[in-house]
Formats: sequence, C-alpha cells, structure tokens
Amino acid sequence: MKNDMTQEPEKHKGDAHWLSRRLVWIAGAVALIILIFIIIQIVKFMMHSNAAPPKRQVQQITLVKPPPPVVKEKPPEIKQEPEKVQEKVEIEKPQEIDKPQDNEPPPAGDLGVDGDATGSGDGFGLQARKGGASLVGGMNGSGGSIYGWYTNRYATEIQKYFNEIVSQMGGIKGSGLKTIIRVDVDDNGAIRGVIIGSSGDPKMDEAVLQAINKVSLKEPPPAGMPRAMKMGIMSQG
Repeated sequence: MKNDMTQEPEKHKGDAHWLSRRLVWIAGAVALIILIFIIIQIVKFMMHSNAAPPKRQVQQITLVKPPPPVVKEKPPEIKQEPEKVQEKVEIEKPQEIDKPQDNEPPPAGDLGVDGDATGSGDGFGLQARKGGASLVGGMNGSGGSIYGWYTNRYATEIQKYFNEIVSQMGGIKGSGLKTIIRVDVDDNGAIRGVIIGSSGDPKMDEAVLQAINKVSLKEPPPAGMPRAMKMGIMSQG
C-alpha cells in the first residue's frame, strides 16, 4: 500500500516533466516557424528590391504632316495691246517736167488726145478731148541729137504695141496715118506724162493710148538729157 502511494507521486512527477518538455518543444516549434516566416519575408524583400525595374515601353507616335497650304492661282493678266498708230503716208508731189530745149512751156491741166472721146482714160491721166494740149512737132524726137538712141527705144516699143492693138481691132481704115506724141519720163525712165497729137482717126488715137500703157521700159535717161521726148507713130497700110 505504501509502495502504491510512493509510486503515484512519482508518476505525477513524470507526467509534469513530460508535459513541460512537450511545451518546450511546442514553443520551440512555434518560434522556429516564426523565424522561418521572418526569414522568408526578408528573402522576398531582398529579392524584390534587387529585381531589375521593368523596362519602360516607348510608344511610337507618328506625326501626320498637315496638308500644304492651298495657293490661290492669280488670274492671268490681260495684256493690253498697244493702240496701233496709223502711219501717215505722205504722197510725194510729182516732179515738174523739165522744159525742152526749145523753151516750150509744159502743158497745163490734164494731158489729152486731140480728138473726140472714144474710150475711158488711161493710167497716165490722159483724157480724150477736143483740142488736146500743146503739141511738139517732129517725127523722130530729138532728131540727130546724141540722145536719139534713147528716144528711139521708146518709139520702137510704142510702135510695136500699137501694131498689135490695131491688128486685134481689125485694122484701121486708110493707110499712112500718123501722129506725133510727146513722152515725159522721170529720173528712172518711167513714163509720167504723154501728149498725143490727133491723127484724125479716133480709133488710131485710142490704139496709141493703149500702146503707151503697155510700155514697161524703165531705163534711166542719160545724164543731161531733157525729160521730154518727141516721136512719131504711123499706121501701116
């Protein structure tokens, strides 16, 4: 009985010792867990602080160029044409006819044909009218003058055209009709005036006028030669 009583306190004593040891283990385990948790947190903090910062993403922005400014086109300039100035045309006055050697005065008024009117005027201002103008006598112009060759050139041309025109007219009644004409030329040899003495046949006088109009000789007369030439025109039988 005594042994039982001594054994029971020893038993309780062993239980208390075991319980205290167990509590120590539990406390140690809790402390270990807390320590591990703290270590884990420290490691996480250190890892987080040592981690490289995230790269910044650069956003690419494309700038759209504004449209070019609209340039207003200028309206085309209207060029004003300069006013045309009308040129003044001066008509030279005809030169006076040189007086012939016999000091005969130049004819007054229009040159004419001594006879009745049978047709229109000609290119030299000749008009057929009765009486005509003052006539110069002679058949070969300057006769034996040193300028006779020049006068004969015009006489030959007028006679040639006269014969052609008379032939186209069908001829002239009667033969041996003649007329004396005076031809005035300028410094270039162009005919500028004619005086025709009537042949008595209006048809012949008209043919002489037409023949003179066809003459185109323009050879300057020799120096010192009078500008008035006398020559005769004859109809062929």
